[in-house]
Amino acid sequence: MAIYVVHRYGERFYGPEPDLPTFDVTSFKAYSVDYQTMHVTWNSPTGEFDRFRLVKGIFGFPANENDGQILIDSDVADTGYDDTDLGAARFVYYSIFLRINGVWLLASTCSALHIRNKHSDRWLWDRLPIHYQMLRSNQLTLEADYNYDLARYMAVIGWGVDRIRTATEAATYRADVYYSHIGIVELIADQLGLPRYGGLPGIRQRSLTANATPLLAERGATETAQAAGRIISGWDVVLRPTRNRMLSTDRAAMINPKPLEWDPAVYYPVGSRVTFFDAAYVCVTAALGYEQCPEGERVSNTWWQALLAVDDRTVAWDSAAQAQHTWHPLSLTGGVGNDKVLTKMILGAPRPLDSLHSTNGVILHNNHSSAITVAARCVPTNPAVATTDPLAAIQNGVPLPVLYDWSPTRRYDAGDLVSFQGRCYHAIRPSKLGVNPRDNSDRWQVVGTDNRIKVTLSAYTHQPHTNSGKPVDAATVFIDWYDDRGVLIGREFGNPTDTRVLDTFTTYSGSATSAITSRTTEYGAKTWSSPVGSLVRDSYQYGVVKPNAGDTRSMSVINYGSANATVASTFVAVPDGGKQQAIILRQSSSTSYVRATRTKLQTVSGATVTDLVTYGTPIGDGDRLTVTVTGNNYTILRNGTQVGTATSSFNSSATNFGLAVEA
Repeated sequence: MAIYVVHRYGERFYGPEPDLPTFDVTSFKAYSVDYQTMHVTWNSPTGEFDRFRLVKGIFGFPANENDGQILIDSDVADTGYDDTDLGAARFVYYSIFLRINGVWLLASTCSALHIRNKHSDRWLWDRLPIHYQMLRSNQLTLEADYNYDLARYMAVIGWGVDRIRTATEAATYRADVYYSHIGIVELIADQLGLPRYGGLPGIRQRSLTANATPLLAERGATETAQAAGRIISGWDVVLRPTRNRMLSTDRAAMINPKPLEWDPAVYYPVGSRVTFFDAAYVCVTAALGYEQCPEGERVSNTWWQALLAVDDRTVAWDSAAQAQHTWHPLSLTGGVGNDKVLTKMILGAPRPLDSLHSTNGVILHNNHSSAITVAARCVPTNPAVATTDPLAAIQNGVPLPVLYDWSPTRRYDAGDLVSFQGRCYHAIRPSKLGVNPRDNSDRWQVVGTDNRIKVTLSAYTHQPHTNSGKPVDAATVFIDWYDDRGVLIGREFGNPTDTRVLDTFTTYSGSATSAITSRTTEYGAKTWSSPVGSLVRDSYQYGVVKPNAGDTRSMSVINYGSANATVASTFVAVPDGGKQQAIILRQSSSTSYVRATRTKLQTVSGATVTDLVTYGTPIGDGDRLTVTVTGNNYTILRNGTQVGTATSSFNSSATNFGLAVEA
């Protein structure tokens, strides 16, 4: 008999495939009916099960069948329960468990805020004029009676006021992990970056979050870093803040310990370095006093020589990572390892905007036997390890804000960025809870229709200062993208944009769903054409195109002007009707082109489709597919990692590239 594994209700069941009962989770609700009773209701499960159990918790949803107070334990499932044992609980949590073939499975959870008796009815009643509190009649000889009808009416209003006061009190203490709803506690834990542990009881979740909060509050503080240094070294530690005030290795300026100012009272042996009127000098003959001081203006004399030196081992050198002040050498030439490149410090170089020789910089040395392409980045990596240590990327990388969707349950501070209905909004002052950016324009400022963040990189480069006769090689900046776990996503070079073409599909004229045919790309001034059908902008997701009519074949291309190109696109979702997405390369007609699908690189000639290569890893939703074609050589990358290569001379002179959804 076949053995199955079924994952349902959060549990795994091994054995012959069971007939699991169906439970309507939306019917499981709880609400206060008075100050002493919480009514819990649900629809009875359909199907076979051994036993039904309703469990209550006061710190969070019961994680298992014994985690809390058992309210119902029966062979049959009722459809409701009145819970009168509420005590001082504010939020009450309920879980339903079904036992199937001896295994307890979690069927559903619900929670409710228990309405506390704040005696608002009495408070309101005492503020009514006395003649409304009394029921008067025409029998003036009798004592005036109590107005019971009005009292009952005020009790109803008082119940509503108590409900508001209870909810307000809960909102006031929502940051207290021992008081607030367990869902808020989980949100706080996620925002703090704490791990999630499945099946953990509510009190344990609250304790872990509360205990981690003071530790995280100290993380990144200078006092904490100083204390850690004292513990590790056993010596007193003095921190030297960098210019950007970030508790990571500085990238704003090279801070190799600069020479101290020249002092006439100090005896300087040969090799000493000093700073004199914004210029650095090195001692070539032992010197002491004013008569043996530097000349200034970088003029050399008997005792001092203007400093322009290259040091390969400074205090900023990290021997483990082979990095100079975290600047790690890279070889971008295939077959040549990073160990053939060395980063060194140059001291006494001229500043970019004036002639003062008081700058420190990084210089790249090619130790290979032939010319190679060299680079340096500010994330040090052990050259013996093929991949970058995720912790190194997190520690030394420049953090960028993550753009999350706006949430009605979160209060945003000034400066926060959110995405709402496809647009990016910037909080210009603290936001109001539950009021979206569009309806609260006095606190939010729209950034644009593109929910991506622009990053500007710049660098000051110069030919070797120690050999000004060498030609100036072109230098370009690049950025390595890492996710929040330190995993490399890809690398982007800041090449000149004269040969680059970019279209984000976030800007448009006319209808938001208009076809991209005849559209001009945002960069590169290329025009889209559609040999078959047409791709249109998605009206719900900015920066996305899709077929105009469901699973209809659609192809849109641009004439790049060259048969050699690098084309990249991110696949968001699988198309309808069994169709597949593809990057179109070297297209000469609607039936003759090369295409890169999610799994293969293929040539299409009429009705004949020929596979060139199957990727080592298929392209999933959200993955970036990049294809580079030069001559007859194709290279396919998934999120910056090579997954395939191929060689083909098919349509080698065609210059059309684009996107398609087809069979």
